[in-house]
Amino acid sequence: MDALPAASLLDHHRHPSMMRCLLGTLGLVVVAACGSGGDGNGNPGTGGPSAPVSPVVFIAMASPSGPSELFLSDAGAPGTAVKVNPPLVDQGRVGPYALSPDLGKAAYLAFQESITVEGLYLVDLATPGTSIRVNPALPENRRFDEFAFSPDGSAIAYLADQDVAGRVELYLAHVANPGVATRLGSALQPGGDVTTGIGFSPDGTKILYAADLDVDNRFELYLVDLANPAMSTKVNGPLVDGGNLFTGFAFSPDGKWIAYIADQEVDGVPELYLVATAVPGTAAKLNAPLVAGGGLCSFRFSPDSARVAYCADQEVDGRVELYLVEVAQPGVATKLNAPLVDGGDISAQSYRFAPDGRFVVYHADQDTNNVFELYGVDVANPGAAYRINSPLIAAGDVAPAQRTPSFRISADGRHVRYIADQETDETFELYTVDLANPGVSVKLSAPVTVPGVAQLEQTADGEHIVYHGFQVGGVPELYRVAPGSPGVSTRLNGELPAGGGIIDFSMAPGLRIP
Repeated sequence: MDALPAASLLDHHRHPSMMRCLLGTLGLVVVAACGSGGDGNGNPGTGGPSAPVSPVVFIAMASPSGPSELFLSDAGAPGTAVKVNPPLVDQGRVGPYALSPDLGKAAYLAFQESITVEGLYLVDLATPGTSIRVNPALPENRRFDEFAFSPDGSAIAYLADQDVAGRVELYLAHVANPGVATRLGSALQPGGDVTTGIGFSPDGTKILYAADLDVDNRFELYLVDLANPAMSTKVNGPLVDGGNLFTGFAFSPDGKWIAYIADQEVDGVPELYLVATAVPGTAAKLNAPLVAGGGLCSFRFSPDSARVAYCADQEVDGRVELYLVEVAQPGVATKLNAPLVDGGDISAQSYRFAPDGRFVVYHADQDTNNVFELYGVDVANPGAAYRINSPLIAAGDVAPAQRTPSFRISADGRHVRYIADQETDETFELYTVDLANPGVSVKLSAPVTVPGVAQLEQTADGEHIVYHGFQVGGVPELYRVAPGSPGVSTRLNGELPAGGGIIDFSMAPGLRIP
């Protein structure tokens, strides 16, 4: 695999076909202000702020040729929306955005003040429409590659070629002191760059990042203690000639461990390594031995940090399966999935631990090649996986992961909600399954038009599922449905102008790339 590239997130916004894997964990929810419906001037909705209830933040376009802008709706007050960003310069647009961990703010990248100068902006969602620029003013035609809130929301780390054109570096700006940023980490070697992936430690005192800091085009993993922001410490062990950090690294939920994927021992063979945060540079290989040609594709820590699930073609080259390893027993892995049909695979990004860590839900063509379904497996009973979704029609599938997974596990771990063309080919609908009765689903969404539902989230209290899709007419809108009232949906956004549509939505802290 090639070294990690350093490309602008807005490149992906402009060219969705160029989307590439980004790092981080998926979460859920924000704070909102509500207002009136559409204002008749090409806005999906404007209005004054009010107390936040159950927020939904979304990117919308007023027309196919109009700018993308950021809006806020409230699942508790359907049919209302308020614009988050202030007015944009002519031809300006909003791109990637993120909600703060305290659910009170939104940050976004935009050409807001100039069509040639991009900025990182912050809005207090109690006063939408009024933003501050987080970064110092950039020269024209510079770019941002990524940004992330600190765990307490007091700071934002970002990647940009702020000081030298074409040289992407890591910066930190404090919300209380916008417009002032500190460059983080040791000085890069000539030609060096920081590449995508910003990982705050759970306590917010450290940041993980990837860079070819020491050797041009050899990407490695570094740690910066924010108490000493100008000094980087290498996290990974020594790399073989040609070795590189691959596209995965993360802190464990308790912050005690760092895991990463690299071809550390054999060039071109990505494997999974574990490092104690307190002892960087000393790594243990987590995965079991790989078959010739095999390699790791992704990993996830369990909620209690005691285990790691990973996917790999560990036993048969080209057949991706799901494994579990105890942090205390590196190198000893257990296969989680049931036997796969010839040609079957686990979807590389579509598996999740339940909130209590007792079971894992995964997406795979396990029983029929190229027919992807959802399966559950108890970690105490590996290999004994059960199908979660109801039987599918011929050519039906549980939807593949795109920007987010096509399924969610409820906070109490008792239900799975998923998107599938279960009843009509190429018409995707929203379903829920009680895990006490797997294989028997209930359709949640109201009748849809092709292509149907594209995205789902859950409110924090579990009272509603919010989904994005084509339900009436030919434009995508936002809807909510209560699990106890399947088929009865309510539109969340206000009236859209002719040709307008919603591109993407979030109810979660964390970076979103529309």
